Amino acid sequence: MAITQAHKRSRLHFKRGVRQATPGRRSHPQWQTLARGPTFPTDRDELDASGDPHELRENRGASRCVLLLTPPNYKELKMTTFPSLAHVALTVRDLTVSTAWYEALFDAAPVIDEDTDPDLHHTVYLIGNGTLIGLHQHKRPAPDGMFNEFKVGLDHVAFGCADRAELEKWALRLDELGITHGGIKDATYGSGVSFRDPDGIALEFFAPPS
Repeated sequence: MAITQAHKRSRLHFKRGVRQATPGRRSHPQWQTLARGPTFPTDRDELDASGDPHELRENRGASRCVLLLTPPNYKELKMTTFPSLAHVALTVRDLTVSTAWYEALFDAAPVIDEDTDPDLHHTVYLIGNGTLIGLHQHKRPAPDGMFNEFKVGLDHVAFGCADRAELEKWALRLDELGITHGGIKDATYGSGVSFRDPDGIALEFFAPPS
């Protein structure tokens, strides 16, 4: 069974069929769970009543083996606030068509426009408060047909407006650009204007409720 480098530094001894580990100089920051075959939930309650924090135990089934390790003075990992959205990448059929359309919408030039591995060209725009929108064209041709939000994956991308007044201005801007949209729709959770890019990808301007 493969284990991490930190585990390899542990000194193991056997006692009544249970392997116990005395950690070396480097202790692993959190529990490690390694599995072969079908996996199943494991948690701290699976440790024996002794509560030995150095226990390294195998739980064997017909076709599975799970390895658990708790380092000394184990504490639950505390996460900070969940990160904000950094970027959205959209696959398009023809970058020549899509970049012209998005540059008119964003009124901005790309901050990145380059070939990258594997067999991909991406054009990236910086919008709003720092979000990046990337347009990707792969060397492998896109399948026939327009974007369909009823397939598993992306449903739509929404751009946030401060209020309904700003939303109304963006609806007028879409009219100026000749982009068809569905008009402002109001709901209890906010108001939105829906429209589509040249590949039919669903986009929206959205404002919170007043």
